[in-house]
Amino acid sequence: MNEMVSRNIAVFIDLENFREEILDIACIMTKLKERGRLIVKRAYADWGRFGRYKSAMLENSIELIELPFHAKRGKNSTDIKLTVDALEIAMSRNYIDTFVILSGDSDYTPLISKLREYNKYVIVIGTETNTSSLISGYCDELVYYSSIAVSKKLDIKEWQNLYKLLQKSLQALESNSIPPTGSMVKQWMKQFDGSFDEGNYGFTQFKSLLQQAEKEGIVELEMMDKGGDYIVSNPKKKEEVEEDAPIAEKTMDYFKQLLWSAIRLYQLLNPSDNTPTINTISSNMKELEPEFVITEYGYRKKAGLKAMFMDMEKENLIELEYCEEKNEYFLTPTQKFSSLQLDQQLHPFFYHVYYKKLLQKYDVYCNLFKLDMFVQEINSLIKEKKNLSLKELFSEFEGERFASISSAACKKFCYFLIKSRYLIVTSALDEVTQISKELLAESTVKSIWSFDAIVEHYISHCSEKIRSLTGKIHYSAFESLFLKDDASDKLRTQVQAWIARQQK
Repeated sequence: MNEMVSRNIAVFIDLENFREEILDIACIMTKLKERGRLIVKRAYADWGRFGRYKSAMLENSIELIELPFHAKRGKNSTDIKLTVDALEIAMSRNYIDTFVILSGDSDYTPLISKLREYNKYVIVIGTETNTSSLISGYCDELVYYSSIAVSKKLDIKEWQNLYKLLQKSLQALESNSIPPTGSMVKQWMKQFDGSFDEGNYGFTQFKSLLQQAEKEGIVELEMMDKGGDYIVSNPKKKEEVEEDAPIAEKTMDYFKQLLWSAIRLYQLLNPSDNTPTINTISSNMKELEPEFVITEYGYRKKAGLKAMFMDMEKENLIELEYCEEKNEYFLTPTQKFSSLQLDQQLHPFFYHVYYKKLLQKYDVYCNLFKLDMFVQEINSLIKEKKNLSLKELFSEFEGERFASISSAACKKFCYFLIKSRYLIVTSALDEVTQISKELLAESTVKSIWSFDAIVEHYISHCSEKIRSLTGKIHYSAFESLFLKDDASDKLRTQVQAWIARQQK
């Protein structure tokens, strides 16, 4: 961090943004003290989930702000509470001239802009992986945590004790006939040693610790088919015989077609980036073929997709490169794979998934079946109550009326309807990307289009968007975007009639 004049500083820490990083709180505070006096120091979190930071926070005289996690909403109100507190201090304590925000969340960009309007110097500290690219354009200074963190070096005895604890936990799981997944191994390590934390050994994730142990021959890891966890075992003895592989039901040529389709999906959606991770490609494959099972190709279930990718690498069809910093394998198709000309044999659901992802990328896609129910309820509310405010409408999203649709989906539908001018509100805005407090407080609902009119306009808009981005439309795939099994007969007839008109 660069040297600068001594300042009066307020520090706000959003721990929710550092789930994958082990923060050295004392190190951060020491660096900030080089800048000036730390007048206000507050950390926001659900302390039941981030309890390991409590002692470090208290040792550095940081005020703990409790914000319970809400399972229904999937998040807490950290960003709102932190923003309110920061603005209150900015307006009431003129002598504080510098604000430090530990978070890379782009939700804080309005706060940062407002603080700078109040002539405050704003520093943001975040991680390289989780900090939004938007942040640097708003704050006075962006500092990556890695540039100020001090790595902890361990001696040989500490490593030996760590691996003894790991082996002891594995033996206990085996004795109790409990599947030795990575999460269970960690749980038993904590049972044997309550002070155990992978962060004390310099690892941001327990998975990274297991991978290091595998490199040193302490354990063997096999990626589980779902969830991203490992099966952990002691290294196999040479005399152990591997179980017979299952009989293949599908050819590897079919797998190559599926893999190529997943790669092309990524390339078309990310034209400036040709090196996806294997996790991204795996996700694309499972979207193309939800019932995908590796045993159908003659592989053992516990081998995982990674084994199939490695076999493709042996055939010189792809190249795999491990990035230790991101703990990811990156995949690049070779010239040999491209020469197979599999673009002529893309997966049957390729264009369906491609169109859906394309519309999602540009925030255009929505589920018409659920949107139909949503519009019906909005219409009922408008009839029941005159001058329905957006604030009242949003409060209804948490109640029984919208119980069949999640509150997050309701809000997304609302943004979409207002942005598309299907839902008319008293505030006329050129662009609505989020519903602000001001919009909630000041706007009332005037009217909403009929669902039939929305469908007609919406599918036309989607068609124009896809055509402008791809040059043409495969109408069978386009139709399947809207006509899922739960589509009503009326919706099915309307969409099919629209497509029939376009094909004339």
